[in-house]
Amino acid sequence: MNWLDYREALGIGFSDQDKVVFFLRKIFNFLTTASQDTQYSITEREYFTFCNMTGSQFHPISSFTNNAYQNILEVLQVNTQSLGSFLSYYVAFINCREVNDWKPSNRDMFIKILCTALQESQIPYDMLQDKDGVFVFPKGAKELDNALVSEPLEWLKAYPKSHQAFIKALKQYAEATAENASDVADKFRKALETFFQEFFGGARSLEKYIADHTYEQYLNQRGVPTDMRDEFKNTVNAYAKFINNNAKHHDKTQRNVLEYLLYQTGNIVRFLIMLKQEEIANAD
Repeated sequence: MNWLDYREALGIGFSDQDKVVFFLRKIFNFLTTASQDTQYSITEREYFTFCNMTGSQFHPISSFTNNAYQNILEVLQVNTQSLGSFLSYYVAFINCREVNDWKPSNRDMFIKILCTALQESQIPYDMLQDKDGVFVFPKGAKELDNALVSEPLEWLKAYPKSHQAFIKALKQYAEATAENASDVADKFRKALETFFQEFFGGARSLEKYIADHTYEQYLNQRGVPTDMRDEFKNTVNAYAKFINNNAKHHDKTQRNVLEYLLYQTGNIVRFLIMLKQEEIANAD
């Protein structure tokens, strides 16, 4: 039982702000300790990259301090007005590292300490990596995240364009606001459309695959019962209709529906890939 759970058991609750304070205290304690360890030191070039990425003032090492890591730690401390601001600078700190010039375990350690601190503080964020580096995004229910985000992302590696499109949607979802909610929703539509193109073949729009009954025919071939086919059809139709009416052609999407669209995208992708896996297994 971690400290927050222990306090909860005693009837001493934690507000969201308390959790952020607890998280920042834990991670800055670690970073301060690590700044004294030479195995975690960074080069001046990496420090310059970090400053360039974040718009921070660059101080040549010889005129400021002998420890570039310490310089970055001070930038993190000065610019941490909120959890979001800390995460944006911390991710920049990880992404400034030159992968070929330092041990992978070093990078993995900084990712691990962030994920561990978030988990122990019961703050619902997670971290993913792609060719551009690492990024963080809000988590929902653990069971749903595992089944409808993490596993579909892993399976989508067999569909590289879809994998890239889903990653792009997740990145924008991580920065969702009331102003860009429609853009985020349309990114999920684009990810699903790209998946249909790779899964069924062709370069048609999502609406065209729906109108041609492409996925219905596939479900029928795989022996999916009629009631389940109808349910899936209704789900896909409602998904496409909502995004067309609220995101693709109009800017009316509310931020509070984005998590549902995220999970629904993963749900549709997961179901079709599982059917494909079953088909391949039976063929063997």
